Amino acid sequence: MFRKTPNYLLKGVAISLGFTFAFALLEIFARFLPASDIFSQKLPLRCKSPLASFSEVDQDCLFQANAKYQGIYTKGKFPPFPIKTFKRANDIGQYTDVDFREVVGNRSNIIPIVSIGDSYVQALQVRNAETYHGRLNNYVSENKKIIKSTAIGTAGNPLSQYLISKMFAHNHITNPESIYIFSIISNDFDESILGKSKVQYGGRFKLKPDYGLDEIVFINRYSSIKVKIRKLILKYSALSRYLASNLNISTLAYTYPFCMLADFPCEQIKNFNANIIDSGESGDTSRFEYSYKASDIFLSEVEKIRNTPLTRRNTIFVVDADRSSIYSKNMLESEYFKKQRNYFIKKAMDYGFTVIDMKSVFAEHYKINNQRFEFSNDGHWNSLGHKIITDEIAKNLNLKMKSKK
Repeated sequence: MFRKTPNYLLKGVAISLGFTFAFALLEIFARFLPASDIFSQKLPLRCKSPLASFSEVDQDCLFQANAKYQGIYTKGKFPPFPIKTFKRANDIGQYTDVDFREVVGNRSNIIPIVSIGDSYVQALQVRNAETYHGRLNNYVSENKKIIKSTAIGTAGNPLSQYLISKMFAHNHITNPESIYIFSIISNDFDESILGKSKVQYGGRFKLKPDYGLDEIVFINRYSSIKVKIRKLILKYSALSRYLASNLNISTLAYTYPFCMLADFPCEQIKNFNANIIDSGESGDTSRFEYSYKASDIFLSEVEKIRNTPLTRRNTIFVVDADRSSIYSKNMLESEYFKKQRNYFIKKAMDYGFTVIDMKSVFAEHYKINNQRFEFSNDGHWNSLGHKIITDEIAKNLNLKMKSKK
């Protein structure tokens, strides 16, 4: 005589099969969309800390993808995606078509250009060739030397990590005509100071009680079991990638309690009073002071490396604009970014560095063409934004387009 299967077991099996079937359908759906590939950082991220000299900065001090990694980056809910592009990393895990080895040393027939920055230099949203640093490879110098333009940049890097990237490049590029381009964005300043953002990895400026620079520290990050499991899921599940990248759910990892799953410093995130994008100086004096100090330290340290009139002229800061206020007269400029960028620009020019202020450039172009410089679903520069920046850099450096054969 057969025993009757309990109803609760039958219901459990039915529910499980239903969830499995639904997941399979959604997984197939995500693969046909297609979901974005993974663009994660290579771990462990480790470097000597504190950093006392250039010689201590090696490739492990950079945020990197796996060398030669490639994939399709998409962003948007449904096709046709506003953003869909192919990206490839170079020999040191940076998203550029020019390997770092091509600019190492001192080859007399080339002029190396290294662009350093954050997600605006990483530029996952446009093809490598469409970034401003990629487009510069279409030029030659006044004396017909070949331009070799490469980049070092990862999302989230502030001024302090820019300095470390510059130190790394300085250790390997000995060409006296080398050119460095830094992109300066609104969140580069206070996040350079140790303890002034809720999640910090990489280089940071540690301050003394009197706000002077104590030392440059590096916060390492290692690959935990949680991180390995998350990467494994993202690697094999298109649905998880679609939720994380296309729908931007991955930003929850920087909030409490989801940070526990992401293996981020949850206690720090839980207790962190976030800096809002804009704030008035009278109401947030310390934030402004820390940000001014970050600019002071960064520019002073870069000046020590680029210590001749020629190298300072060949150090270019591309300063982004508050583009929302360009598009609409009813939108006021961010007081925080306005004051920080004005302070940074004046200090950089006092040192003799070259500054390209994109505010007037973008404003003039928009007035004539009524075209935006970022995506409908993403605030990073689009292909047009990169092209305009390229034109400004080429004009400042007297570069000429390569003649077409």
